[in-house]
Amino acid sequence: MKQIVIGYMLALQFFTALPIRKSFNMTNKSATVMYSAIPVIGLMMGAILAGFVTVNDLYFSLSPLFTAILLVVLPFVMTGGLHMDGVVDTGDAFFSYRDQKKRLEILDDPRIGAFGAMTLVLFVLLKVGIFYELLLRDVPLLFFIFMPFIARQSVLLVFVTTNTSKETGIASYFKKTVNERAIMWSAVVYIAFIFLLALLFKLPVLIGLCVAMLLFTIVYRAWAKRNFGGISGDLLGTIFEVGELFLWFVLLCIL
Repeated sequence: MKQIVIGYMLALQFFTALPIRKSFNMTNKSATVMYSAIPVIGLMMGAILAGFVTVNDLYFSLSPLFTAILLVVLPFVMTGGLHMDGVVDTGDAFFSYRDQKKRLEILDDPRIGAFGAMTLVLFVLLKVGIFYELLLRDVPLLFFIFMPFIARQSVLLVFVTTNTSKETGIASYFKKTVNERAIMWSAVVYIAFIFLLALLFKLPVLIGLCVAMLLFTIVYRAWAKRNFGGISGDLLGTIFEVGELFLWFVLLCIL
């Protein structure tokens, strides 16, 4: 039980901007729980987004455009921009159109280049536009809650089924530390939970989003292997953001 609690605290420490200063002893079990908790952290973030939309509707009635902007800003605040850093670095590396070795070097470079800056701007514009359109269509609050949860299954699936692009780095360290089978089973249980919710509340859209998430996972995994030789911390961070953006776009097309 103690290792489970530590695992969740590590997840909050690693994947959110909560100021948790305490040092925790990371073991195989606590690291496994930490990774398995990624979708749960997404669920918590989704609940905060839904709470913001509810409070805005009741008390502030901000314009759909400004609300959309805040819906994009809030996850950045909650994560400290951690995952967007991965998107920027991945954009710099991929759009350099260099060979695989050079792309990996660019991923490790902390400086932001022109392609990374353009990737960031385009990503933010797309996300604001999608949220704006969804708000105009009165998207149910349920999707704000569960979308980050569904999207983060891709992180688990890609992590446990793909080799790392190099022997060093944070992704490689965790691949050697965690129990990958346990993480895979966590993803299976989470997806089964979504299917159960879809059946109970008669929301086939949730099943459609799960299918879209699985398709995104397959395509992203193949893309990462072809262009980078595997995954890295930055490429995993990109899944957090791009995977969720893709699912929001799918929802926009469905509604």
